[in-house]
Amino acid sequence: MRIVTFNSQELDAFLDHYLATWRAKWPSSALLDALRDGLRHYTKGGKRLRARGVELGFSLVADSTTPARASLLGQAAVEIYQGSALAHDDIVDNADKRRGAASLHRFYEYFHAASNFRGNREAFGKNSALLAGDLLLSLSQELANEASDLAPTNQPRDTFVQMTAEVAMGQFLDCALEDAPLMDDPELALQTALEVIKHKAARYSVCLPVVFGAQLAGVQPQVRQVLEQILEPWGCAFQLRDDQLGTFGDDSLTGKVTGGDLREGKRTVLVALTIRRLQDSAGEFLAHLGTDLTSEQVKHMQATIKRCGAYEDHEELITQLLERGNAHLRNLQIDQAHKQALEDFRDLLINRKS
Repeated sequence: MRIVTFNSQELDAFLDHYLATWRAKWPSSALLDALRDGLRHYTKGGKRLRARGVELGFSLVADSTTPARASLLGQAAVEIYQGSALAHDDIVDNADKRRGAASLHRFYEYFHAASNFRGNREAFGKNSALLAGDLLLSLSQELANEASDLAPTNQPRDTFVQMTAEVAMGQFLDCALEDAPLMDDPELALQTALEVIKHKAARYSVCLPVVFGAQLAGVQPQVRQVLEQILEPWGCAFQLRDDQLGTFGDDSLTGKVTGGDLREGKRTVLVALTIRRLQDSAGEFLAHLGTDLTSEQVKHMQATIKRCGAYEDHEELITQLLERGNAHLRNLQIDQAHKQALEDFRDLLINRKS
C-alpha cells in the first residue's frame, strides 16, 4: 500500500497550470481574463478537505504499480468542483464573503463597477458567478474523466457524476426547507435535516471523495462498502460541526458572518434540536429565524440554543455519529498506518474552528 502523501503545494501548482492552460486555448481578451481571475479566486485556499480525502482513499488501495497521477488528477477534479459548488451556494445564500474574501458574485460585481459597465451590477455579478460555476463543473468533469481513464474500471467516473448530482439534490432540499412551513413533528424535522446534510455535505465532502480516490486505485466492492459505513456518519458529524461554527464560530476564523445560518433561516439540525427542546415556547425563536438580525439578537438566539440544552444535544449527536463510524473502522482489515491515517482524517473533520 501507498503512504498517504497529500501535498497542497503540488496541488496548487497543478491547478494554476491547468487554469493557465485552459485560458491559453482562448483568444486574448480582458473579459476572459476577468473570468479566469474569478475561477482562480474560488480554487485557491481552503482546507483542501476533499482533495485530502481522494489521496487518503487512493493510498488505502494503491500499490507500486498504480499510476500516482490518477490521485493528483482526482484531487484537482474535486477541488475544481468545490469551486463550482461554492459559487452556486453563495448565489443561493446571497453571501457576501467566502474564506474571508468577496464571494464570486460580489467579485464580478466589483469588476462590473471598475469597468464602468452599464446595466445592473448585482444582476451581472450573479449571472457571471452562475456561468463561472457551470464552467468549473465542466472543467472538474474533464479532470475526473482523465483520472478515471487511468483507473482499472469506470467506477470512479460514475461516482463523480453521482457526487455532483447528490449535491444538487441536497441543495434543492435545503432551499425548499427554508421556505416550507415548519413541521409539526419535531422528530420528523430532525430526521429531515439529517437527510439533507447527508446528501448536500456528508457524502460529498467526506464519503465520496475517499471512495472516488479508492476507486481510482481499484478498490474491491466489499472494502468500498465498509469505507462508506465509516465515512458517511463521520461526514454527517463534519457537517454538524460546520453548522455549529456557522452559528457560534468566530468570523475571523471561519470567514463567514457569525450567526449567518440563523439570519438565513437555515433549518439545520441545531435548529431542529432547539425547536424540539423548546416545544411550545419556540415561538419567539422561530419568529427571529431567517430575519435581518442585529448582533444582540444573534447573541440572544445563541443563548437560547445553549440554555435549552440543544447545544449539548448537538455535541452528543456528533459523538454518536463518530462512534458509529469508529465501530465500522474497527472491522476494516488494513494495516495500522492506514488505520491511523483514517483516524487522523476523522480528527481533521471535527477538531477545527473554521
